[in-house]
Amino acid sequence: MMKKSTKIISEIILLLLIVSGVGYYIFRPAKVEPDKTVYKASGLSTNIKGTATKNKFISYSINDGKKHSVRIRSNSFAINIPSSNKEQKVTIYNGNVSAKIVVKASKQLADYQKFAKKYNQSLIASSLPKSIIKKANELKKAQAAKQTTAAEIARMSRTEQLQLEEKNKELKQDAKEVQAATAKLKSENKDNLLPKKLKNAIKNAVSNKNYIIRVNVANGRLIGISLIVPAKLLSSGSNKKSAQTFATTFALLANSLGANSKNVLEKFTKFAKEAKTSQTTSLKTISSKGIKFDTGFSTKKIYIFITR
Repeated sequence: MMKKSTKIISEIILLLLIVSGVGYYIFRPAKVEPDKTVYKASGLSTNIKGTATKNKFISYSINDGKKHSVRIRSNSFAINIPSSNKEQKVTIYNGNVSAKIVVKASKQLADYQKFAKKYNQSLIASSLPKSIIKKANELKKAQAAKQTTAAEIARMSRTEQLQLEEKNKELKQDAKEVQAATAKLKSENKDNLLPKKLKNAIKNAVSNKNYIIRVNVANGRLIGISLIVPAKLLSSGSNKKSAQTFATTFALLANSLGANSKNVLEKFTKFAKEAKTSQTTSLKTISSKGIKFDTGFSTKKIYIFITR
């Protein structure tokens, strides 16, 4: 009888524990705890991590804007916030509880429109035939030179006037040829040119078989760039033209930001050779005139993160 009573009491206690546990699970308070309250932006974006309980999803807003949802996995969450040139206040919601954090402002690389214009012009110029480049340079010299006035022309001999007229005709013809060649190359390279304008976003601005240019633009400012390249492109058996296209693109990006493209490429080539013989993947940093080029090598991709 005693054993039976003990058994019944044990079952009741077990049942109470189960009910208590279920009750706690159902009625337990929601929690959300970010790992930090202040984050420094890192590259194109900032990863905010933390723990959260009870619900399947949390939501967050930046500067009290639109809410976005993120799934909670094993009581953990991760939120990716695009870096900005302005401080960002992020509020994380988990049911009726919330947490506030701050993401510090990032240094900007450049005014995006000016950068895109310079890069696009350089890309077109790098593809022009040598004969057209020569004519374009002559046109620049003529435009920079002191213009002949009407009074000066009047004092010239008829022979000198005819020579000047012939020279002007040649310059006009050269200008037409340069414009035509430039327009043709713009059309042929339209998918490789950076967009003139971009709204606040991290976006693949250029994507082709040889490389991806991913940019982060905030408030009209260029915050960061990722240049992503297939690792096979730099292997010994790769297509030389494709490798040259990548090298040109890398150099133009560096040059358009004011860095020394020659030095940057030399250091990158050195790191690429070291990466072939190394068994580990590590991030190497190249610095030039205030611009940082963090390079990472894997078996499939090469990543170059450009920030200030």
